[in-house]
Amino acid sequence: MDVIESLRTAMRRRITAAGIVSEAEYQREWMNAPAEALLYIRETVMEYTREEDSQMSELVTVLCEYDVFARNKAFPNPMLKVSDIASRILAEFNVKDPAKVDVALDGWTGGVSASVARYNYGSPSQEEELFRLPVLIYVEIYLPASAKYGG
Repeated sequence: MDVIESLRTAMRRRITAAGIVSEAEYQREWMNAPAEALLYIRETVMEYTREEDSQMSELVTVLCEYDVFARNKAFPNPMLKVSDIASRILAEFNVKDPAKVDVALDGWTGGVSASVARYNYGSPSQEEELFRLPVLIYVEIYLPASAKYGG
């Protein structure tokens, strides 16, 4: 499995396991939005930069964007609702908490490590039907030459 796909799976698992949203309220990348969900998260994960540490390792920085959507008129204050969900996502990956900063990438061996480097909010927006607040999480993955996927 590609290391970016492993990260995507690990991040999704943590968000849903923490009870921030259910699987039914989670839109995976390249999939359709949940039709009946009043509130949902859309995932976008992309390699942001790639730095060569040396010939023996790589440091990959990945942008994980989680757009939080609430349908208009579904809540008395939809922006308050999306802000609450966005805050819970950031709390789950709190860069100040050593227990939360590391992201476990199942199946990878050979010294691979992933950790949240920084995060912030994107610009909120409102359309006729949806309120949106992006959450941006930058994860650094250290890949030594000995890294292998064995999952």
